[in-house]
Amino acid sequence: MDIRDFLSRLRVDSGPNAKGEYMCNCPAHDDKNASLSVSDGEKGIVLYCHTKRCSSDAIVKAMGLCMRDLFHEQLDSSSVPGKVVHTGNTAAPAPAKRSGGKKPRGKFVCAYAYTDETGKTLFEACRYQREDGSKTFSLRQPDPDKPGEYKYTKEGARLVLYRLPEVRAAIKAGKPVFVVEGEKDCDNMAALGYTATTNPMGAGKWHAGEYTPSLKDADVYIIPDNDVVGREHALSVAQAVLKVAKAVHILDLVKALQELPAKGDISDFFKLTGKKKGNELLAKLMQEAEAVSPSATEQRDATAEYYGKIFGYCVDGGRICQETQDGPKPLANFVALPVGVVARDDGVTIVKEMVIDGWSANGQILPRVHIKSNQFSGMNWVAECWDFAASIMPGNATKDKLRYAISEVGRVTAKRLTEYTHTGWRQIGGKWAYLYQGGAIGAEGVTVDLGSGLSMYRLDGNGLDGFAEISYRDGALMTLATRKLMAEHVATPLLGTIFLAPLREFLMASGVPPAYVLFLLGSSGTHKSTAIALELSHFGYFTAKSLPASFNDTANFIRKKAFLLKDAPIVVDDYHPVTNLQERKKMEATAQSLARAFGDGAERGRMKSDLTLQESMPPRGVAIIDGEDIPSVGESGMARFYICNVGENDIPVGDELTDMQEIARQGYLQKSMCGYIKWLIAQADDLPKLLHEEFIQNRAVALKKTKGQHGRTAEAIAHMMLGYHCMLRYMRDIQAITTEEAVQMEEEAWTVITQTSQRQAEEMKDERPSKLFLACISELLTSKSAGVRDLSAGDGAGTGAREMIGYMDASFYYLLPNTAYGAVAKMCNEQGQAFPLTSKMLYKQMREDGVLTSETTTSTSATRPKWIDGKSQRVLYVPRKYIDGPRVMQEQQQMPLDGCTQVDGGEMPF
Repeated sequence: MDIRDFLSRLRVDSGPNAKGEYMCNCPAHDDKNASLSVSDGEKGIVLYCHTKRCSSDAIVKAMGLCMRDLFHEQLDSSSVPGKVVHTGNTAAPAPAKRSGGKKPRGKFVCAYAYTDETGKTLFEACRYQREDGSKTFSLRQPDPDKPGEYKYTKEGARLVLYRLPEVRAAIKAGKPVFVVEGEKDCDNMAALGYTATTNPMGAGKWHAGEYTPSLKDADVYIIPDNDVVGREHALSVAQAVLKVAKAVHILDLVKALQELPAKGDISDFFKLTGKKKGNELLAKLMQEAEAVSPSATEQRDATAEYYGKIFGYCVDGGRICQETQDGPKPLANFVALPVGVVARDDGVTIVKEMVIDGWSANGQILPRVHIKSNQFSGMNWVAECWDFAASIMPGNATKDKLRYAISEVGRVTAKRLTEYTHTGWRQIGGKWAYLYQGGAIGAEGVTVDLGSGLSMYRLDGNGLDGFAEISYRDGALMTLATRKLMAEHVATPLLGTIFLAPLREFLMASGVPPAYVLFLLGSSGTHKSTAIALELSHFGYFTAKSLPASFNDTANFIRKKAFLLKDAPIVVDDYHPVTNLQERKKMEATAQSLARAFGDGAERGRMKSDLTLQESMPPRGVAIIDGEDIPSVGESGMARFYICNVGENDIPVGDELTDMQEIARQGYLQKSMCGYIKWLIAQADDLPKLLHEEFIQNRAVALKKTKGQHGRTAEAIAHMMLGYHCMLRYMRDIQAITTEEAVQMEEEAWTVITQTSQRQAEEMKDERPSKLFLACISELLTSKSAGVRDLSAGDGAGTGAREMIGYMDASFYYLLPNTAYGAVAKMCNEQGQAFPLTSKMLYKQMREDGVLTSETTTSTSATRPKWIDGKSQRVLYVPRKYIDGPRVMQEQQQMPLDGCTQVDGGEMPF
C-alpha cells in the first residue's frame, strides 16, 4: 500500500520530520498524544508505537488491514504485454523482459520516464493498480548490461525531477514552474501550456540534496493535493527550495473551488472547472498568493525567544508550552507569531484585522492567517485556517493560556498599520491626499486595498513601464481627443461627470453635493459601454467587459461599491428589458435605489442585533448607468436621472476608437486625472467656498435656460458644468488649451447640455402621474375594460363595459373617484408596476396641471356633487379634452356645468 493511502486512514498529528516520520494517533490503544511514528521504508511502511509498544499486527488489524498491506507491491511488466508506457512526452510499448529486483504484485498501469537535462532516460516510475483499487509505485532503471531490460531498483540511479528539460527551459525563459504531487498532473498541466514537475514516489519523498538545486532561480508555485499529507508536503518543499528559488508560493485550490473533493488535485480542478475558467481561477490564485519568506526559519527561531520572555511559557520541540514542575507542557503542536494589526479604514468605520504567521512542530511553514480582531479570543481560527496541520491540546483552560501567550508575544512583535479601503480624499498627516488602489496622490507610504472587485481603480498606470514619462499635458490632450470620438451630447456630459467626481468632497463640505445619475440610453449595439469604459479609464484601465457593476448585481452590492468609491465614478452597466416579471421588478428596484441614493445622498437606516444604530453607508461618488430602456421609477425617480440618448452613429467604431483604447491602456487618461488631482490639491483648502459660489452661479443660469422643467434638472446641469469648467480651467493652466478655446468650449457645452435636458423634459411629461392616470382612463374606455354612462343619450347608454367608472355628457367626464382610481391602479398592477401616487396626491397634481380647476372643485375637495338618477353623487369633473383629446371638443356643443361656469377648452397642459 502507498503511504499516503495508509496515512489517510489515521489521524496525522505532524510530519514528515527530518527522518521522514509522521506522528499519528495509534489506533491499537487509546492514544491522546500521537505516539505512533509512520515512515516509508525500503520494502514497506514502518510502524513504531512509542507509548504502548503496540505490535504492527495489532495496529493494522485495528485499521481493518492486514500485514501484507504494509509492503510495497511490484509487478513484472511482462504480465501485461503490449501495455503502453507513459514517458512524459512520448509513449512506447512496455518491454516484455525484466532483470533483477523483487517481483511486484498488482496490475501494471503505466510508467513515467525521468530524464536528465539532455532528455536521456535515467529511470522510470511505474504505477500499479491492486484489485481493491489502491495504487502503489516502484522505480526501475534501464539495465546497461541487458539492452531493452530493466532493473527494479533505485540503487545507483541519479534522482531528478520529472520533466527536467522543460523545467530548466522555463526557468531560463522566466516562466513559472509548478510543483505538483504526481506525474499525471504534470502531463495534464503540460497539455494546458504550463510547466509542472514533481518528485518520484509522491508526497513526503522530497530529497533536498537531489531535487532542490534544479529549481535554482525559479519562480515556484507549489500546488498540494487537498489533504493533510499534501499540504504538509507542500510546506516541506517550500522550506527546502526557499534558499535557491527566486520566489516560492503555495496555492490553495480550495480557495478558488470550494467543490474540490478531499484528496483532489490540479487535474481534478481543471476537470471540474474546464480549461477557460480553470485558467482564470489559477491566474487569480497566483496573483493573490503571498510569497513564502526566505527568512522564515530564522524568524521561527526568533519567535521561540519571545515566548521564553513570558513568565511561565516557552517553546519546546517546536510547540508553545507552559512551564510546569514536570517540565514544559505543550499547549499546542505549533508556534504562532503575530506580525501585524491592520486597521481597515473605509472612512466611516475601522475594522481591525490580525495577521499571524505559524510553524508546525517540525518547522514547516503554516499559511499566513488574516482574522478579524473579535475572532481571535475564541481560538477557532486555528482549525479554520490551519485545519489538521495545527491542533490545540485538550483541557478546559488550554485555549485561554494559549491565547494569553500569543497575545503577549504580539504586544511586542505585531506592527500597527492603517489600510484604507476606499478611494478619494482624506487628510493624512494634515495634508490632503487622494486615495486609489495601492497608493495615494499627495502622500507617501499609504496602503490602500479596495478588494478584488474594485482593484482596477488605479492612478499609477497599472504598473506599466513608461507611465512616469507621460506628461500631464499629453494626458490632457488625450482627454480632449476623446470628445471627437463620439457625439457632443454624449461626450460632454460624460466628461463633465468624470471630472466632477474628485470635486464631491469639497462640494459636500459646502452643502451642495452632486445629486443626479447620468444615464446613457440607447439600443443594443450603440457602444454605450465602450464610450463609458473609455472615459472611466481616467481612473484606471477599463473595457466594456470590465465595468465595476451591472444590473445583474444586487442593489446592496452596488451601493456598497458606491460607498467605497468615494470621489470617483461608479458605472452600473446594462439596464435591459426582460420578459420575466420578477427579474424586471428586481432591475427596476435597483434603478430606483440608485436614483434615490445618488439623488438624495442618503442610505437607509439600519439597526444592529443589539438595537444600536449601524453606521450608514451612503454613496460618496458620482454614478453613471447605461441601458436599453428607461426604468419605471416614476416622475420623481426620473427627475434624478440626466438622460443622454445614444443613437446608432453617435459612437462610431473604427481605427480611431481602437487607437484611443490602446492609449488609455498605456495610462494617458490616468495621467490626465493625476495632473487634475494635483492641481486640485494645491487649492484644496479654498475649494469649498470657490465651488459653492460657482455652483450657485451655474444653477442660476441653468434655471433660466430650463424654465418650466423639473427643479432637479437645473441642479444636475449646474454640477455637470462645474466639473466641465474645472476640467477646462486645469487644461488652460497647463497650456493644453488657450483661454479663448476654453471659453468657446464651455459655451458649446452649455448649449449641448441644456438642449439635451429639454429633450428629457419633453419625454418626462409622459411619466407624470396625472398624465398617466388620464391616459389609463382613456385606454380603459377604448378597450371597454371600463365604461361610463352617457347622460345625454338616455338611460343605459354606454354601459356595455365590464365595470362602470362614471358618467359623461358632451363636455365632461364625471368619474366616480374611488372606482376610477381603483381601475387605474389595477391596470398598472397587471402590467407589473404600482401607480406612483395616492388618490389625494393625484388630485393635487391634477389641480396643478389645470385638469381640475376651482370651477370644477371645492376648496376642501377635488370632487363636486352632481344630481344623477334622482340623487346627488360626488364626482370628479374632468373636461373631455383631457381624455378624448382636444379635437373632440371642437366637435362638441358648449354645455354649461351644473352649478358651475363654462370651462374654457384651451390647450392641453402637456
